[in-house]
Amino acid sequence: MASDAYPYSEALYMELFWRMMIAFVLIMVLITVVMYVLQAIGLQKIARRRGIKRPWLAWIPLGEYWILGSISDRYHHVCRGGDRGRRKLLLGLMAVTLLVSCVRTFITWKEVWQLYQDPFALLNMDTWEIEEWALAVETKTSLGPLMDLAVSVAEIAGLVFYYICLYDLYTSCRPDLRVVFLVLSIIFSVTVPFFVFACRNAEMGMPPKRPQLPYMGCDRTWDRETPPDDRDVTGF
Repeated sequence: MASDAYPYSEALYMELFWRMMIAFVLIMVLITVVMYVLQAIGLQKIARRRGIKRPWLAWIPLGEYWILGSISDRYHHVCRGGDRGRRKLLLGLMAVTLLVSCVRTFITWKEVWQLYQDPFALLNMDTWEIEEWALAVETKTSLGPLMDLAVSVAEIAGLVFYYICLYDLYTSCRPDLRVVFLVLSIIFSVTVPFFVFACRNAEMGMPPKRPQLPYMGCDRTWDRETPPDDRDVTGF
């Protein structure tokens, strides 16, 4: 390449570029792992205390949504009666969303990888060339108008049910802070693992298993409302 445009060697630019990329990826992976661990610990501890089967599913991708939905179902069963089946619906919607997201991410990163084999290629591209490249990537990740619409609806529905279940979790643990937790969770999604972890030892919104000090939740008791066989409520 012309030394006038790039006074330093291309090899040096490549080395700096890849070092920055590797550092960025490592930092993001570390943050993601910490957040995942905090959320898993919180969900597992709440699920175990509520008598939900297989609480260790909180550590497994997609399994966390089953546990979250089960916590929501158990809260509604104990406090209001009935099984709303949110665990099944949430798991199904999130599974579809995750599958489509993984396919689209793989295709997008494949195209980005091919482009960034030479980082200077992007610098040498005109604006219209960059727009054409972005349009080509979008076309490759498209599933067709109807399928894209269906996936979008599933993603929105999954997100709605996710926050509904989160609201039930916050209500069952900290009803005094449920609105604050929910609003912050919606605006700043990175706060969810910290809120779930903070709720791991709280039961202020759940009825006591036997009459004791007043609490801030519903007016039912576990002994009277929890069935001896809870497979229809919290298990597979």
